Amino acid sequence: MTANGAIDAATLDHLQRLAHSRPGSGREAQAKASALRTLERLNRRGRVALPPCPPDWYPPNQAEFEELDRVHLEEHPEVRQRMWEIWHGY
Repeated sequence: MTANGAIDAATLDHLQRLAHSRPGSGREAQAKASALRTLERLNRRGRVALPPCPPDWYPPNQAEFEELDRVHLEEHPEVRQRMWEIWHGY
């Protein structure tokens, strides 16, 4: 880690290896849990808030499916919200 709190590539690589490892002891399990928490915190810190989903939004270039999905999406707006999040990488 650098003085300004940024994480260098070698440390990030080490954290990712720890997070994907299979611990063989209690100490290794603690190291894995700590690496997972650190990666989660780094992921949250760098993320920008997603703007709200417009009520009539549908993924572009899929008009033929929109017509089929319209009734379901009106009954279940959470499905449209999840599509919005997935489309924007959340």
